[in-house]
Formats: sequence, C-alpha cells, structure tokens
Amino acid sequence: MEKHWLKNYPDGVAHEIDPEPFGSLNQLIENSFKKNADKPFSVCMDRWMTYAQLDSLSSALGAWLQSLGLEPGARVAIMLPNVPQFAVSMVAVLRAGYTCVNVNPLYTPRELAHQLKDSGATTLIILENFAATLAQVIDQTPVKHVVVASMGDLLGFWYGRWITFAVRHLAKLVPAYKLHLSQGRSVTPFNRVISPRDLSRHSSLRTIIWTQSHFCNIPAAPRDCLKAQCSRTATSSRRFCRRGHGLRPRCGGLMMSARPTTLRPCLFTTSLH
Repeated sequence: MEKHWLKNYPDGVAHEIDPEPFGSLNQLIENSFKKNADKPFSVCMDRWMTYAQLDSLSSALGAWLQSLGLEPGARVAIMLPNVPQFAVSMVAVLRAGYTCVNVNPLYTPRELAHQLKDSGATTLIILENFAATLAQVIDQTPVKHVVVASMGDLLGFWYGRWITFAVRHLAKLVPAYKLHLSQGRSVTPFNRVISPRDLSRHSSLRTIIWTQSHFCNIPAAPRDCLKAQCSRTATSSRRFCRRGHGLRPRCGGLMMSARPTTLRPCLFTTSLH
C-alpha cells in the first residue's frame, strides 16, 4: 500500500518509529520535558502552557497522589473534558506509577457508577461541572479521594478566576452538588494539590517502577479497554513527532480507557512546532 500521507510529514520526522528503545510512556514524557522545556505544549483560551510548566504541575500533583499512600498501580480516574487539567492529571498519574482510568464526563450516574466500580478506582479527578453526577452515586463506588477542578484553574490568577465565575454564575454550568465525606472520604480542590505552598507537606515525586504483569488480571467491562504499553508508547511517539517534537518515551504507567481510543497527549488546542 502506498503511504501517501508521508509526504505531509515535516522534515526530521521519521517515517517509521521503533518503540523498542523506549522503556515506557514515562520515559517518553520525562525525556520530552528535558528536551522541550521552553517550547509550547498547549493553548487554552489564549493561555499557553510550556513543557516546563507541565513538568512542574504534574510533578506536584503526582507527589500529592503518592502522599495518599496509594499502592503502586492504583487506579486513578480522570473525569475531565478538553481542558489543561487533563494533561496535567494524566501525566501526573503515569509519572507517579498509577493507572489512568479515563471517564467520559457525559456519563449518566448509572454509567459512572459502573465505570468506577469495575475499574476499582479509589481516586477521582473531576471538573466541578460534573460533580453533581458523581454526588448521586459516590457512595456506591470505591472512591475515597476526590480532586475537584474548576474551569479556570490553570488560566492565570485573574483571568482564571473570571472564567470560573462566568462558568458558575453567568453560564450556570455548574449544578449544585454535595459530596458526602463519610467513610474517610476526602475532597480537595485541584489548585490546592498543585500549590507550591502545599508542596512542603508532600514528599517530592518518587519514581515507581513496575511492570504490566501487575495488571494481568484486570477485569474488563464491555466498554473498557486496556492498551498494551508498547502500543501506547509507539502511538504517543508518532503523534508528538508529527508535531515536530522528537519526544522519547521510563517507568510505570498503564492506561484504562472507556473506549478503545488512542492516547491523546494534547486534548485541547495545540500549536506545536
């Protein structure tokens, strides 16, 4: 078959990618941070995030997750739309040695309860717009730790607060909710877990090395799909490289997806070159 798409590849992007040199997704991520620190990673509402910023924010969130005492490979659910918090959360979970469980933000309460119970997720990162759905079923799930993000959390101090205010009170896109704190459950704002003022309470991000064999017995519901590490790494490498960055996928990190979709390193608008 003629690979007609190769003519559209930018100069310096390999036509074939060998995933063998890459130990894991984390190696791809860590090497990328070192190589592209000052380069733009993503943009949302005209607010740019660099690789260095993603490195710092994901490291802080990863350290906070580790401070919870979660076991290596613990499932951390991410119920976020296409906002910067998704990239920070996904990278933090992988770097900390846990398993990403992508959750569709538009799930009904019944679907959400099934996803969280089936995956065994004990921690959930969610946008406040969808917290009302979680509130209806949280007592039916194994979730013990909830991180609640607001729309403007990563959009700067004043602009971010304006966006959050507009979403809550003008557009009225955040339904009222109440998350019960029974059975040792905790609820923490997203900005608090990535705040430099709180980092002294947490140890720095520790590298956790584990292999896929830890998850050979993960149950899969009809809508769940566990992707192989090699496939994820190769897909990530190709996607990043096609944006002009020679990312190299280190240790740990599997992803569970609600649908058999490929890894999306930048879910919101990007302009990488």
